Amino acid sequence: RVPAMCILGNHDGLHALQLGSEIFPRARRLRSAFCLGQRERCDAFERALGIVQIVAYSQHRIELSGVAINILAARPHSIGGRRPACLSYLTREFGIDSMEASTARLHSLVDSCDESPILFLAHNGPSGLGDRADSIWGCDFREQEEDWGDRDLAEAIDYAHAQGRKVLGAVAGHMHRHTKKGRLRPGQITQNGVLYVNAAEVPRHRRQNGIIVRHHVRLKATRHSIEAEDIWV
Repeated sequence: RVPAMCILGNHDGLHALQLGSEIFPRARRLRSAFCLGQRERCDAFERALGIVQIVAYSQHRIELSGVAINILAARPHSIGGRRPACLSYLTREFGIDSMEASTARLHSLVDSCDESPILFLAHNGPSGLGDRADSIWGCDFREQEEDWGDRDLAEAIDYAHAQGRKVLGAVAGHMHRHTKKGRLRPGQITQNGVLYVNAAEVPRHRRQNGIIVRHHVRLKATRHSIEAEDIWV
């Protein structure tokens, strides 16, 4: 009953072997082969979601309670790091064959927006927000800590600022709030007037007062600012 958008992540539309080929360098020669059938798997995912709209490399203008916002959906199926995942699929479906091409596409989406403020929706968050394992999108699964954010998304946000656009924030997930070593990364930070929200509370379900509740993030926005809070429903 509630209008909703969904951006697909690294487990959506991929099978285990395909995801493994994206993660392990020795399997990189198999990536193109394992991408075969991803369109059909994503179509099945979309049918299962029903009225929920799958979004990717797209701009959507919404208006709620008199506040108009441009929602910009970024690159789907991101695994973070220095390169785009599922590149063969992205090339077939979106004409994206490199990180530079993805950045250019996101720039064009910014240019398509009207004067209303912008909110970015992504699976993985942008780079530039910390290189520690417990940074909001830092790498916690390698011995060497590093920034694991998406460079194309960071450059799109910088580009929007350079064009005089008001960027309210960016909402993503992917990197679990609880790191592999039990540290806790922040669920949100503000930098240069932009709110960054990592919604990846894992697990999303817990028992509270004898009932199962689910994690959500509620955003409250005006034309000039946005705030977020965790709620369990």
